[in-house]
Amino acid sequence: ILDHKRVRPLTPIRFDELVPLFFEHRSTERAETTVDGERNKSQVLLRHFKSRRVDQISAADVTRYRNLRKNAEIANRTINLELTLLRCLFRFAVEQGYMVHNPGKEVRNLPETRTDRPIPSSEQLVRFIDDARKTKTGNQLVVWLKLRALTGMRPRESFHLSWLDLDFEQCQIYIRPKDGNSLKSRRFRVVEMHPDLKQTLLEWRAEWDLKFQGRGHPHDW
Repeated sequence: ILDHKRVRPLTPIRFDELVPLFFEHRSTERAETTVDGERNKSQVLLRHFKSRRVDQISAADVTRYRNLRKNAEIANRTINLELTLLRCLFRFAVEQGYMVHNPGKEVRNLPETRTDRPIPSSEQLVRFIDDARKTKTGNQLVVWLKLRALTGMRPRESFHLSWLDLDFEQCQIYIRPKDGNSLKSRRFRVVEMHPDLKQTLLEWRAEWDLKFQGRGHPHDW
């Protein structure tokens, strides 16, 4: 009371009513792909908590959910991601006045075993790209592999790249929000164009122009 915090919810709401409201709000502050992934994870939460009033869900209920998933032999990483989403749902409910306390904060994540991911050497990457050149897609696959390897660009970002995004004079690549790719942070950014990548892209553009010579370019991707 002294801290001016609510001691009871302003409005009662069921869990299955909270979830769509949460995602309506979530889509305004997170990338489309992130929200889609969270929507998929929410299905198992909906099946478990169903139409329970959120202000009546306790830390013990969240622990019980975690244990049920563990007993079902679901991977710890998957369970932890579901718990993270559940905490976000409850935090939203607290902000909106549907709850006065976030019970998910009291439940710990399960331990995760992290394994090392081997990173190929420069020589291994060159051999891999040389073999890719022998495939049916040839240079097109080589360009994409070099683009990913030398920029660290996300797959979706690379798929939405157009010639208009490439500045060969400044040696820069512009990552812009586009339809179907709102970007994870929703922010425009610039990536440096490696000299080897620049040469590969120029060669690919010449091949691309030759392919459509006399017919006009059907697109700028």
